[in-house]
Amino acid sequence: LSGNTNFYQDDSPSFGDGNVYSIFENPYVDYELLTSGSVQVEISSSMEGPWFQLPYVFYEENTSNVGYFYDGWYSYGEGGIRIDWNCSFGRTLSEWEEISSLYQVYYKITTIRE
Repeated sequence: LSGNTNFYQDDSPSFGDGNVYSIFENPYVDYELLTSGSVQVEISSSMEGPWFQLPYVFYEENTSNVGYFYDGWYSYGEGGIRIDWNCSFGRTLSEWEEISSLYQVYYKITTIRE
């Protein structure tokens, strides 16, 4: 995995399967924002867009007619944002690396203060 992408092995549904996640440090996510603001995260494969807001869920079929879901979501706490990706079919580290174009994309993180 490249950059700040990490693999978390949870052996679900099979041994060796897990999820990928990234943590982005962001000093604008502070106590004030946590108590009276919000964060919005969007993804795109290019800076020109189109942009899609997380959480993001999509369904994929393959030639054996086995379908599965991928989903991406985010959470945040003081100082940073964590973005997670999961697959209902299960993925090993090497399988996640083969589809890195799914999650190693552009992220637009917007902090909103009230």
